[in-house]
Amino acid sequence: MNDGLTAFGSMIGFFLLMILIFAGAYYATRWMGRHYATSSSSSQEMRVVDKLALSREQYLIIVETGGKALLLGVSSQRIETLAELDSGTFSDLPPVQENTDFFSMLKNRMKKPD
Repeated sequence: MNDGLTAFGSMIGFFLLMILIFAGAYYATRWMGRHYATSSSSSQEMRVVDKLALSREQYLIIVETGGKALLLGVSSQRIETLAELDSGTFSDLPPVQENTDFFSMLKNRMKKPD
């Protein structure tokens, strides 16, 4: 009887320890996200109009700066100008907002497509 009670107490202690570890990891990542996040849309001279992920490390990005709109190819090794676009086409679009909140990104990914 005493061995069963000891095993049950050890199991409860293990689960409490796991809950404590997960809660600590959650709050640590939230704290780090708030203190180390950078805003990519804070520039007044240029703005990211649109962004398309081609793969994990490759993107097509439309950047508007100096009255020009540029189509950029971005990879982990380099950034290359692919084309110059008509900037009047993108003047009425809002800039792309980078969302760094994990739960908001997860919620957006889990939404059913229309």
